Amino acid sequence: MNIADVLTRIPDRREIDEDASIMDAIDVMSMTHSTCLLVTDREGHGIGILSEHDIVKAFAAEGDNAKTSYICDYMTTKIIAVHESDPVEAVIDLMTDKNIRHIPVMKEDGNIAGFLSIMELLAARKQG
Repeated sequence: MNIADVLTRIPDRREIDEDASIMDAIDVMSMTHSTCLLVTDREGHGIGILSEHDIVKAFAAEGDNAKTSYICDYMTTKIIAVHESDPVEAVIDLMTDKNIRHIPVMKEDGNIAGFLSIMELLAARKQG
């Protein structure tokens, strides 16, 4: 099984624009029932990841003012990505070795195919 097989089981693309606010991110996370979002630029390229931990840091630093802060000020920018054709087992190993909970998936043409969590990959492996 490869990553493309897993992506077909994921109904939504958990993404948000770099110009969005922390409150916008909270709304998207709530609607998509996710704890992490892929941050994209205006061209749709993945440029960062915003997790619930990043949001907590924003509120710790700014208090209630964090609601209107830009996500680009708190997102993680060092991204490790995988390709649709990568085997699920190899991606699980990579995420385990690097302590990554969410990972962007790229198409062969370099565009974003999706965004997966380690739990989604483990569930897909279990289901076969």
